Amino acid sequence: MEIAYVTWHGWFPLRAVFDRSHARTWDIGVYMWLDSRVDTYRRTAVHEEILYIGMCYSQAFTDRIWQEWNDEIGEWLKKNKRFQLTLKLGTIQVVGRERTSWRTVKDVESLLIVTQDPPGNRASTKTYAGRELAIVNLGKREPLPDEVSTLELDWVAP
Repeated sequence: MEIAYVTWHGWFPLRAVFDRSHARTWDIGVYMWLDSRVDTYRRTAVHEEILYIGMCYSQAFTDRIWQEWNDEIGEWLKKNKRFQLTLKLGTIQVVGRERTSWRTVKDVESLLIVTQDPPGNRASTKTYAGRELAIVNLGKREPLPDEVSTLELDWVAP
């Protein structure tokens, strides 16, 4: 079983996500849109719900997120948030590998979607078709659990 370590960064408010002067150039990973109650005075957020999980490969996170913000996903997020939209970015490292493959990033995204069931995702919501995988969530992972694994699933494709 492959083990992927996802280190989560954020939360980022919407204005910071699109401020490209402060943009990070990470190009491999996953991200999640959250519906959050934000206390601007204390600079804290309570993440009420994961709305959408996406992936980025060979493209800056800000570019990928900007693309989705301007299509049907962005429209859905604007219509379905109850509080304030925030974002977390996750960088991926796999034990024993120097570089993370597209397939691994896709498997991480798919396993997070099938185990967390965000309402904005349409693909990978009922079944997982990737390889056997365990994800260890590190950093600012809330509201994700410490770990998710294909061992938790009822069905895994061969």
